[in-house]
Amino acid sequence: MPSDKPRIATYTDNITVKKFKVVSAYNDLSMSQYLSQIIEDSIKDFENVHGEIKISD
Repeated sequence: MPSDKPRIATYTDNITVKKFKVVSAYNDLSMSQYLSQIIEDSIKDFENVHGEIKISD
């Protein structure tokens, strides 16, 4: 099912993709869901150290 959510793309090698797929499956998430979780966790960690990131609309 298509999504209207913004897309983030990256380039990496085949071994990294295969390993990431294993880790994602281990966490019972799709690669997209797991990457989204990693990004959100990274933002939370950053904000814990540096304060809230203010985003203006």
